[in-house]
Amino acid sequence: MVVRSSLHRTKYSRARPNAKKPTVRVPLPDALRVETTLPFDQAAHDLRGRVTALLEGLPALGALRNGRLEEFEMAPDAWRSKALQRQLTDAVLADAAFLGAYDSFVRDVAVPHIKTRLVAADERWAAPTTFYYQR
Repeated sequence: MVVRSSLHRTKYSRARPNAKKPTVRVPLPDALRVETTLPFDQAAHDLRGRVTALLEGLPALGALRNGRLEEFEMAPDAWRSKALQRQLTDAVLADAAFLGAYDSFVRDVAVPHIKTRLVAADERWAAPTTFYYQR
């Protein structure tokens, strides 16, 4: 498994102009090219709690004001500091509870939701489909 979360740079793809382009078998329907809201049971998939716990363990990265994720204040140098970005990546990789919650959310909520919308927009998507995602 390769994780490029906090250290990923878009320069990587620009630096590989000869990289093979993906093969598009069926274009993504227009109905899926718009922003939408995905409702889910937050108690069953406690991503907020897992992210909050993860960030609380990284005080050098920033601070949660009033313990609220919405009020997280990132350290001023966090965007530029490769050391802090590495700490975040390492913390994510080491947090089995977060990764389990994330995988469960993708597998049990996001993918079925996307598949349902795809089939509703275009019956060609009714065939078995393999979904890939990045951690």
